[in-house]
Amino acid sequence: MEATSYGIVELTFSASEDIAVIFYGPFDEISELVFNCDNLGGVQYPIAECTGAPSPSENFTLHIEGNYYVVLVTNHAPTSQTFTVTMVDGAAAIDCSNVPNPECWPDVGTHQIKKNGILKTSPLTLFLNDTLELISNGDYLLPGNTIPQPDGDGVYSAQHMWLLYTYDPMVYDPDSDPAFVEILSPSDYYMDINNDTSDVVENYGCGNTVWYVPVVGDDGIGGNGNVDNGINDNGNLDWDKNGDDCFEIGKGIQVTYHCMLNTEEIKMVQPSIYFSEGYLHTESQEELLLNFYDLSGKILQSTFCHEGTTSIPLNLYDGCYLVQILSKTSGEVIGSKNLVVIN
Repeated sequence: MEATSYGIVELTFSASEDIAVIFYGPFDEISELVFNCDNLGGVQYPIAECTGAPSPSENFTLHIEGNYYVVLVTNHAPTSQTFTVTMVDGAAAIDCSNVPNPECWPDVGTHQIKKNGILKTSPLTLFLNDTLELISNGDYLLPGNTIPQPDGDGVYSAQHMWLLYTYDPMVYDPDSDPAFVEILSPSDYYMDINNDTSDVVENYGCGNTVWYVPVVGDDGIGGNGNVDNGINDNGNLDWDKNGDDCFEIGKGIQVTYHCMLNTEEIKMVQPSIYFSEGYLHTESQEELLLNFYDLSGKILQSTFCHEGTTSIPLNLYDGCYLVQILSKTSGEVIGSKNLVVIN
């Protein structure tokens, strides 16, 4: 619902049986509304008005103070029915004709993240020669106003793509986000290896953290391999080539590229080990055996940690301990670490 002028408005929602109505907002732009669809009802985009009383008619007095609102009408009965909206009174002016065609609203879908072939979650760290795979589950919806890749419509070819950011997206439109870097891949699948072959390492260096962001947009590669003046595309890539805000970006996947280390200086990337709120947190390339010693050299506890990121309860009193770190596979000592425990 668009507010074309601000002020008080009185509305009546009517149906044959029970309905419930919620207003969210306000939003400055429709694109802001779409981007924050998962955050409706929170502090930044609160419920402006709502009702839950069992009734086929709901009356509202709403103080309009922004450009756009989301109006959610639930079929509480439940039964097949229609509802009407009547503006009873008020100085504000509202307009629902500017709501985009529902066929145009895309959905970026869900994705899998794999590190060395094993399912992971964001955030994650890539060590030397670790492989990253980003995989769409294929449950996305492309913009309905352009024909999907590879056929296209001669100009645009709707497609799933991957974007690269230096930080988690802060605004809906990548062009308006200072963290946006580039379009990486017009495909459902993206793979990278943390070594010299990685474009991310080559262009942005190791030791950096990036965000991979999926998007469904209207201008993919088409059916001619993105050749200039191709048969089904315009030789370009864009998430919103026709400028109608008909695209959707997903949640960023945070990946840190650990700097490559000289194998003559160190056999492996030292595991990350720290203690917090009663738990020992580790991150390692392999399964570990940890031996805990007190300051007199007495062994107090041993524990196994899986490859990747783990959190395990630690039954130690407050104090300083020495942790001996061994490879569970080879039994070789990798290193040691002083650990301070404060419960």
